[in-house]
Amino acid sequence: MIKFTKSKKSSAPVLTPKAVQTKITLKAKSPPLAKRVVIQEPSPIFVRLTTNKFVGKGKDKVVEPLPKIADNRSSPDKKLRTRVFSGPPLAELSRTKPKDQNRLCEELLTTIEKYSAMVKEYNKEFDEYSSIVDHLETEVERRSKELEDLRRNLKVQTLRTDVHRLENDLNTTRVQAQEKEDKLQKDIEKKREEITFFYVQQMS
Repeated sequence: MIKFTKSKKSSAPVLTPKAVQTKITLKAKSPPLAKRVVIQEPSPIFVRLTTNKFVGKGKDKVVEPLPKIADNRSSPDKKLRTRVFSGPPLAELSRTKPKDQNRLCEELLTTIEKYSAMVKEYNKEFDEYSSIVDHLETEVERRSKELEDLRRNLKVQTLRTDVHRLENDLNTTRVQAQEKEDKLQKDIEKKREEITFFYVQQMS
């Protein structure tokens, strides 16, 4: 908004430094409808394509714009992407002769058939990938169970090894204890004999 102040010497408006200039933006006109075919690509969503519909009679016949088609191909970030395919605009169809209209409609139908076949191929590939993923998930689950069994068996085997080691240690300890007991018994007998011999000498 531009502000004006009056000077004391002159009645003409004077632009002060406090004036604020406004920014004016012009909006462009919207493009005509149905000038392009838009294909949005969310992933993973099955693809479905419907045929074109023709409305009107005679020269007023127009072609409705193609519906939005979901395509799950080449979207690694799994975000919506947009492909734009140029098609015959409605204004061109309405200005052309019936013969040219038929030609343009045939071209449009050919384009629809082309992308319909492409969509079917995408669906086929998607089904193949889905079956592969299902097979891999089943295989992962089976391998996980095998791994769990192996871990359980390994744990049991480790426990068995520990038990065998403890049994061997126990047997070794028993043998050592028996040897010490035998040695101690021999020492006792020897001391007893020495005491008896010493007593006999003292008595005589």
